[in-house]
Amino acid sequence: MACPAAAIGPPPVLALELVPASTDVDTNGTAAVSIVFNGTATVTLGRFDRSTYTVSLAASVDAGWVCSVSPSTMTFSDSGTQKFNCTVEIPPATGNVTANLTVDGRIGGAFSTSASASSRIQVDSPLAAGRGRVTVNVQGPAGGDIIPYLATALVLGAAGASWLAYLRFFRKKKAP
Repeated sequence: MACPAAAIGPPPVLALELVPASTDVDTNGTAAVSIVFNGTATVTLGRFDRSTYTVSLAASVDAGWVCSVSPSTMTFSDSGTQKFNCTVEIPPATGNVTANLTVDGRIGGAFSTSASASSRIQVDSPLAAGRGRVTVNVQGPAGGDIIPYLATALVLGAAGASWLAYLRFFRKKKAP
């Protein structure tokens, strides 16, 4: 005789979490950038549940970027939490984009349970190498007036990167 459904107990509960929930990325515009998210999968089993469950994980990014999750499967024979990592590859020359990473988890079998976690990825716009015009405010000697100078800057890095400029000012020689 089969056990009534009420005697089987509640199905397992799956919860996923990704850290960080949101991240801003600066790219240099010429090379791919890899970012790693840490995650946890928590399974809560019924009080008398002695079954073993396999959680399958899959990751995707709505921008179509390559991503992977490791490990892609986890085994739970009791309630608990296990860690996973998710790596996202941002292609070169990507900028000014907001994308969403989603990790989906599923417990298969008689009690099919699923959960998902997501994180927002903001990629800042890369600044192409080249020349640009900047205004530099320079304070005169001994706390004198602030004088704006228009200068040409050579950009070697990316937007958001720190850069240091050396400025040399020449005085005109007075005529004899």
